[in-house]
Amino acid sequence: MRGYTLDTKHLVQASATAVTITTLREGDVYKRLNKDYSGYSISFGVVTSVLFNGEDAAITAVEYSTHHSDGFKIESKVFGGDVELLIFHATKEEIEAHLDELQRSADYAVAKAEKDLSTKQAARNDLAYAYAISAGKGLTEAQHVTGEVVSASA
Repeated sequence: MRGYTLDTKHLVQASATAVTITTLREGDVYKRLNKDYSGYSISFGVVTSVLFNGEDAAITAVEYSTHHSDGFKIESKVFGGDVELLIFHATKEEIEAHLDELQRSADYAVAKAEKDLSTKQAARNDLAYAYAISAGKGLTEAQHVTGEVVSASA
């Protein structure tokens, strides 16, 4: 039996259209690749200002991303010229779709928090009612009889 080997390094190749961001202006939108302990994620951003003093440059931005614990995260960012950013072209439609998704997450989080608050307020009101009865001496003990317990098998 003859042994054959298959060279697979050329079977899978990345295919992408390269889009290079050449200029960032206030109001421009972008996607940024983030890497943390759990892997990669994407943040969408809107440039809020471009700072340049003739030698150094920086941008400020508001970034929106999904977050595992809160459902969404909104952060103000400042990036200096010495930071290597992994930013990519984003369309206005992508940002709007992402913001729509974040709005739904925010609405859900607020509705859940309001329901939790309502439940806690109801429990507090019940406690206040019980306390009011106690303070007004409206509490009474149920009638009872104290006696010796006799076994039925005796």
